[in-house]
Amino acid sequence: MSIEDDKNGQVERRFQNLSHIFHPIIQERSICFRCDNIVYQYERAGPVHDVIFHKQCFRCFSCGHHLTPKNCWSNQFDPEDKEIYCISHYPRVGAAHVTKEAVGIRQAIAAQNDIKVLTGTSDQVRLPKDTDAPLLDNEAVHIKHALSKKNKQRNSDKHKANIDGNALHIKGAVEAQQLQRRYNRKQDKHHYPPYIIRKREELFDLQKKLEQQLQKEEDELLKSFQEQGKQENEKLTQQIEEEWETKLHELTKKYSYKKKKKVEDGEIKAMTIQFENQKKDLAKTMTLKRERKKQHLTIRLREIAQEQTSTMVKRQSAQMLKLFSEMKNELCTELKSELLKEKTEQVNVSDADISNMELDKEDSERIDQVINEFVKLPVSSEPPSPHPPSSRKSEIYTDPSVFRDLDDHVIKISETNQGTYTDLIRLLTEQLQSDLEKARAIYRWITVMDLNVMQFDDIVDNDTPLGILRGIKYGTETYHVLFMRLSSYAGLQCVEIKGHSKSVGYEPGMKILPENFQNTWNAIYIDGDWRLVQCNWGARHLVLNKDKMQEKNNRDHIRYQYDEHYFLTDPDEFIQEFYPYDQEWQLLQKPISLENFEAMPFVRSIFFHHHMKFEKAYQSVLYTNNKGGVDLKIRVPEDLEDSLLFFYQLRSADKEKQNTLHKNINFQDYVFQTMHDNVAIFNIHVPTTGAYYIEIFANKIEDDKKFPNHFSVSSPVRLKCTCKFKVVCEEITGKMLPLPQCASGEWGPKKAMRHFGIKQIYPEDMDLTDKENLKGGLLNVYNCAELLFEVPYPLKPVVKLRMNRVADSFLEKYVSVDIKGTKMVASFTLPNSGQYGLDVFTHTTSSTDGSQVAHICKYLITAQVLIFL
Repeated sequence: MSIEDDKNGQVERRFQNLSHIFHPIIQERSICFRCDNIVYQYERAGPVHDVIFHKQCFRCFSCGHHLTPKNCWSNQFDPEDKEIYCISHYPRVGAAHVTKEAVGIRQAIAAQNDIKVLTGTSDQVRLPKDTDAPLLDNEAVHIKHALSKKNKQRNSDKHKANIDGNALHIKGAVEAQQLQRRYNRKQDKHHYPPYIIRKREELFDLQKKLEQQLQKEEDELLKSFQEQGKQENEKLTQQIEEEWETKLHELTKKYSYKKKKKVEDGEIKAMTIQFENQKKDLAKTMTLKRERKKQHLTIRLREIAQEQTSTMVKRQSAQMLKLFSEMKNELCTELKSELLKEKTEQVNVSDADISNMELDKEDSERIDQVINEFVKLPVSSEPPSPHPPSSRKSEIYTDPSVFRDLDDHVIKISETNQGTYTDLIRLLTEQLQSDLEKARAIYRWITVMDLNVMQFDDIVDNDTPLGILRGIKYGTETYHVLFMRLSSYAGLQCVEIKGHSKSVGYEPGMKILPENFQNTWNAIYIDGDWRLVQCNWGARHLVLNKDKMQEKNNRDHIRYQYDEHYFLTDPDEFIQEFYPYDQEWQLLQKPISLENFEAMPFVRSIFFHHHMKFEKAYQSVLYTNNKGGVDLKIRVPEDLEDSLLFFYQLRSADKEKQNTLHKNINFQDYVFQTMHDNVAIFNIHVPTTGAYYIEIFANKIEDDKKFPNHFSVSSPVRLKCTCKFKVVCEEITGKMLPLPQCASGEWGPKKAMRHFGIKQIYPEDMDLTDKENLKGGLLNVYNCAELLFEVPYPLKPVVKLRMNRVADSFLEKYVSVDIKGTKMVASFTLPNSGQYGLDVFTHTTSSTDGSQVAHICKYLITAQVLIFL
């Protein structure tokens, strides 16, 4: 297939991957009526009046309000005017003026005058002798109504409840509305005064001009990166070729030397085969070496390019913020001049005297209000010094749903293309007034775009807008640099912070070296406080669900996932994963050392998302007692106890050993996990001395994962890493036996309640200690016992008794289960003393032959069998 045929095939198939949105197919060149620039097909709006516009230029000619072909208006006076207007500003024919001179009105007035002449009546006076006056008595409608109203209000003196805005049930709602009022302002342009609209347009124009200047600098830097990469690759290829020639010459020389000594044909043939094999091995070795060196070279060049790009963006961001600062000073000067002129309109004051006058406090506050409410410009182009925030994130907002409309707006924008950063920021933030909203819009746009998996074309036409993400294409720009750049275009102070992180490959107890686990993140200045943001960790992959309905044209439904924790993270939580080189950017009242950072527990965002707490101050390394035991306890909120599911994985820290097995026994059988009184308990007893890692996973179970859906075939709950610890056992006395090999997971009745709604029933005469043990899944019995459950629906239960080194089939006769109404009774008689496990299952609804079962719960039984003689 030729290149031209392949291109035509791509046109017919439309866009095959995400990269094509940055490399649109150009069928013809058209000119925008508003800006006189080329209009590409994907950004075309119109035609309207036989002209076309950019989508970004399709705005009201008077106020700049963004329009669509459905809500745009035309000039009704001038048919030659091809401009578009909003409904408030389009030139139109005025309404008809109807006066007493109108034909219909004039005839009606003349008829009234004729009647007045014939009857002798006047407009002002009605004479009683000439006309009958209306009879007004207590039967008149309005008098009767007044009399009856008075009778109804005879009891009006009685006490009535005085309910006003201070009532408790009203006051709370009013305060909540006031708190959220900043996010519910009018967001249409017509809410702004014309003067402010004009200034905003001037600011956008200046931003575009500055961006064009900065773009040239970036183009030159990008060309230098490409040239440097080309030269380095050519140099590497030449080195490999020279090395290949040298080694091949040595190999050939050695073969020729040996060949001269051999006379027999059989030996020469064997030597030739050996030589060819050695040459193939050499070629393979040199190829692998070249690829390995090329990979290292690419990484090194990318790091250099990213560092230089970061430096350039810092400088350009400062220039953009300086533009904002200059605009603010200019705006302040103009507003001051206008207010002073207003004050001196009725006083004969010269212009020189006006320039020397000062505003009072009230006028200064008016100017600040205008700037803060309508323009929201930064105070200075220089970032303020770092300091701990004055409030926690939860005091700003507790539920991300307050940003639902804003997030939806950002997602829609992410599905379109913008040729400049100014256009993007204008779309994202033009209707927003607070720094918080602007920062949120930028954060969500970056996390929605999922830049890690975005693909681009290898060949880019210089005349076609690649889009604003070309730095991502060439690997010269990262999440944090892009966030810093976009923040400056929105007038927000943002800095880049470098340091270490407990990222991929890090294990608890590791020492962090200067060159290891390096990371970068941002701090953004919002409402007088620095807030921490990690866009890279906040981004999540896109999940695509193909729509099988033909009428919906197989449209992809995209569910955007992101991590809320890494937006405005509190410093005391952020420091548990990230450590800055500059301690001031810890934003803590008492900064910690790198050693303290290493000693802190290894936690992930889900730990904070579900408001978990450790029962005590753990270190990253846990040391066992002389029996190999150590406890780990995590407290969860009471309202999440029946929704949070935990799991664990214990493995050896020695990579040379079997990671998860000890003498063919899984390490999982050396951990007892249960949930009791809002605390997830992990009782660890390692089998031998040494170092281990225990990783705790958790997630919230949604309602569709619970009964009755839990019995049907459905997607499993996706557990996420919550925390990880290193467990060190320096000595151990005695022998630690594994737990009975029951179903994996937690012990005790909590799982039955969480997943199936099955409740444990405790006998009234049960000892308090035994009751608490049973809640945790522990049961001490003599000879026999039974467990009682309340089941809210019919089921087919199955129970299994387990004991190490004893066949399950042997123990079947010692255990039984029975359903009596809404009660389930599991009875067991134990043959010998020892430790047993009891598994409770039920058959699933998706199993046609009864072979599939779902695990309900399990118990650890310690038996003392008494033998009576």
